[in-house]
Amino acid sequence: MSELMAKPQGIGGWLILLTISLFGSSLISIFYIIWYIQGDNIVSMLAYTLVLCLTIYCLILVFKKKKEFKKWILILLGANIVIATVLGLMNNYYQGIPKAIVWFFIWGAYVSNSKRVKNTFVK
Repeated sequence: MSELMAKPQGIGGWLILLTISLFGSSLISIFYIIWYIQGDNIVSMLAYTLVLCLTIYCLILVFKKKKEFKKWILILLGANIVIATVLGLMNNYYQGIPKAIVWFFIWGAYVSNSKRVKNTFVK
């Protein structure tokens, strides 16, 4: 029993919250893609399409428990900072930038240091 506690693995703990966040991000991205298809903001539509593709890829890696997940989630989080900055500059709306930075540092630290992540993503 103590060995199981020392080696947490699988989609549990905080990793569940990260996985749920990825699902939520997918749904929000789909909403924004549909929204921007109706308008004329091609850059925003392409940005959210990129986020959707990266998010779906990260979800696939989560459920297949692939080692590459750690790298790709950091790429997704970094892309969110770049996209929030570009869209913020285009639309004079900067509130998404601090959120993207905070998410990068919180989830980046978790993914980089978590025993559960290290024990789960081994394939």
